[in-house]
Amino acid sequence: MTCGSRSWCTLKPGLLDPQGKAVEARCPRMGWTNVRDVRVGKHIKLTVEADDEAAAQAQVEEMAAAAAVEPGDRGVPGPASRAGGA
Repeated sequence: MTCGSRSWCTLKPGLLDPQGKAVEARCPRMGWTNVRDVRVGKHIKLTVEADDEAAAQAQVEEMAAAAAVEPGDRGVPGPASRAGGA
């Protein structure tokens, strides 16, 4: 079974986010003085070959943990994202 996955990932709490700090520092210069705690994340799209959706989901979560990221959307494969439609 081919399952697609889309995940929004951010750094785990406690890890430094230099990109987030750079964006946060730029906001007041652009007139947005009320912005705080900026964290920059990534949108990751991939396709997993697995026996079933549960196995695909487990692999995506294992990959996120190994990459030291906190998945925002656990990358749940679903009917709309099957067969390369991710």
